[in-house]
Amino acid sequence: MVGPLCELADGSLVVAVKWVDWVADPLVEDKSPRTCSLYSIRPTPEDRPGRALRERWQISEIETNVPVNEVRDIAASAEGAWLTTDEGVLHVDGLRADLFKPARLPIPWGHMPPVPRGWGFQAQRIEVDAAGWAWVAGGGLGLFQTKDYQSAYAYSLVGVPLVDMAASRHLSGAWVLAGGRPRGGLTVVHLKLSGPLAPKQDPAGKQRLPEEYVPIRPPSSEALDGGPDLPLSAPLAAVHMATDSSGRVWIAGPDEAGAVLLVCDENGTCERKTAFGQLLGKTPVTDIAVADSGKVYFATDGLGVVVFDGNEFRLHAMNEHLPVLRGTDRKPVNYVLPLSDGRVAVCTGEYLLIWSAEDQPKQR
Repeated sequence: MVGPLCELADGSLVVAVKWVDWVADPLVEDKSPRTCSLYSIRPTPEDRPGRALRERWQISEIETNVPVNEVRDIAASAEGAWLTTDEGVLHVDGLRADLFKPARLPIPWGHMPPVPRGWGFQAQRIEVDAAGWAWVAGGGLGLFQTKDYQSAYAYSLVGVPLVDMAASRHLSGAWVLAGGRPRGGLTVVHLKLSGPLAPKQDPAGKQRLPEEYVPIRPPSSEALDGGPDLPLSAPLAAVHMATDSSGRVWIAGPDEAGAVLLVCDENGTCERKTAFGQLLGKTPVTDIAVADSGKVYFATDGLGVVVFDGNEFRLHAMNEHLPVLRGTDRKPVNYVLPLSDGRVAVCTGEYLLIWSAEDQPKQR
């Protein structure tokens, strides 16, 4: 299975591949083998239409210092990429990925809010905002930043019942899709940093991080209950969201009638896009991504890729070339990623395809 993936600042891709056909060898003592690999896919100077695929792309495996069996999410940063995995949070720098351990950080965790047991293993979603902060959701909300890996800081937020999360490299903060409201249902909340982002010195000369310097707080029940009501129903795993450069949040999920798309602004006003539901029917959305051009791409479990160009929703031209699920007419797509050069990458189960209007999709 291919995905998730992200594009780095140099135009290369970081892609996870899970080997689903691996079978354990009972004679091998290591009962926790790696079943997931990371790859760097870099365009070469020969990357142009008409050239052979092996001449257009350089594929290298990324070394990890822990055996990874599941990559749950990937987000690009200025220095590389952040990943959430079954082993915790990893940071990719070049062709190496290192486990990011809070114990290595120069902050006394005894002065921090409690970190849930097994927090790293619960990390699910990760997003990077305009300030370079990596927001990590799962078992609470973690916050990381790294200019120099050895001097990174971490903050922890416990108590926000998160369903999904989104951030934009154009804006600061993160938007969380939250439950746990007194009157029930889901809402969307924009979390921003406030206050100093570094520990101070106490009179004894030791670093401390008083409560008033924790940069974010769990939203109060009143704040959650005052957010917009989102007409979405279970399963919550089918709800996905993304943010655009203007701060609007695009939220797609199911209700009793089928697919729902809501676009919410900073003031909490949400607009339901009925044309989206008419196009998708009951087809689930599996991913959302916003391009620098403003176009919004939706991966679906059957219809391929849907794109919104600012005026209308339509099926993308790439769908003609997507593989069909055997025995059906469905074209499921797990992940979609618009690239900085105008191409679009999609993961369709066992394939990574990179679409360009100039030539056919490239399957890797």
